[in-house]
Amino acid sequence: MNSKILHFDEIKEKVINLLLQFKSRNTDNMLSIYVIRDVFGRVSVYVVNQDGVYIPDAIEKALLELRELFETEIGSSWFNKVEEISSNQSIINQLRESTFEVTNSIYFGERHLTRLNWFREKNKYINLPKTKVVTFYSFKGGLGRTTSLVMSALNLARKGKTVVLVDFDLEAPGLASLLPPDNDETPNYGLIDFLIESNVYTQLEVDINEYTYSFKDKQLLGNNGGQVYILPASKLTTEKADDYLEKMGRVDFNSPIYERIDNPVSRMLKQISDRFKPEFILLDARTGINDVGGLTLTNYTDLACLLFYGNEQNIAGMRLVLPKVIQAEVPFLLINSPVPITEEESKEELEYYLENTYNLLVESDYFPEYLPDIYDESADHYPINISYDSLAVLLNSNSRLKKLLDNSGSSNGYIELSEQIASFFGEDLGQRIIENYTNKSTILTEISEIMTGALAASENEFNTSEDLVNKFYPLREHRFIFDTEKFLILGP
Repeated sequence: MNSKILHFDEIKEKVINLLLQFKSRNTDNMLSIYVIRDVFGRVSVYVVNQDGVYIPDAIEKALLELRELFETEIGSSWFNKVEEISSNQSIINQLRESTFEVTNSIYFGERHLTRLNWFREKNKYINLPKTKVVTFYSFKGGLGRTTSLVMSALNLARKGKTVVLVDFDLEAPGLASLLPPDNDETPNYGLIDFLIESNVYTQLEVDINEYTYSFKDKQLLGNNGGQVYILPASKLTTEKADDYLEKMGRVDFNSPIYERIDNPVSRMLKQISDRFKPEFILLDARTGINDVGGLTLTNYTDLACLLFYGNEQNIAGMRLVLPKVIQAEVPFLLINSPVPITEEESKEELEYYLENTYNLLVESDYFPEYLPDIYDESADHYPINISYDSLAVLLNSNSRLKKLLDNSGSSNGYIELSEQIASFFGEDLGQRIIENYTNKSTILTEISEIMTGALAASENEFNTSEDLVNKFYPLREHRFIFDTEKFLILGP
């Protein structure tokens, strides 16, 4: 028996190589082999005798050879069993659903004890036709995730939108402290109460109004009719600390409850949509690889706002998270925060960020038809940059929030983020130019007076279909190309 300690990371590759060696020595062997690694990391091998083609002696010989091979090379600590199954047993369907083919009729599957939502297949649990769900997520803390969410919500409200914020950071809630209610009228209950109670009152609808409050500061909301509502984690006070821990001990996002379409989170989002009729619901997810991030990003999100920073720790996290988001077919915006103040440091940090993000998306086959330039600011790998601002360090008053929101005008990264969110869903945050003119010809005349000199136009650039293939370079903005109320003007 091999006395060398094998690490978890080594097992999968070693198992696959052993099975390939086994098949190479038995070239006439057409058996399908399924490998399952259980929640402890131990390996079980299932050999399928398809339609009973192989006689018992041949199968027994193959099983014996595999057992000896695994016991010798893997050892009993990581090796569980080798077992024959027939193609008509019910277990074969389970194996097919939970494995993928690695190569040459060798299939591999994993069993997980926790963080299950990161591994489940894409399953959109709810569709809210008039409300879009946006999840804010960061792999590391200190990147300003909650601040970015709050600033986006306030700017959307200033432009007349209704936004509901949900504090899913149950382990370290803080959303209510950034946007406190008037006269400390915080509701006695919050998200964690709703999750528990809506699961108990299955025949009675729990009223979302009891768990939410309205933010009313007009200096922050503006005068365009926008509204902000908050669903806090709970009313977390010194007196209620023990109660909060008791509630936390009763919420497990890995439980089968949350695999159902009609589950507490789905009910919460539907009630919010029906009651407040918001254009946007913004979810503040927990930092790191946790159940909340997996659940919200893969099952409820229409757009993910992913915050990373250009250093080794954050990029390592990006390599874990971004492929899962892509696999779940969730659109995303990348946010680089906080960008260093000095020009030299910010340039170095952004270069590191771009290089790694670009390479990751290329490796993930995210750009199937074309490769954008690494410095193309309209491409999906290029982040929205939010610069470091000392105001964001201590947001302990509405006046500081207002200064941060108003700071730097159009170059404010928070403003750009909210505009990108709205733009992604076709929402217009500015006054539509078409409203100021009687017809589109007038608009084109005005534009032509601004844009003097030789202009590129599609009828000149693309004379043949071959020109279109070779020269056309798709940009984010092209999603508006068939919007009759928008003009698409591109140039250096």
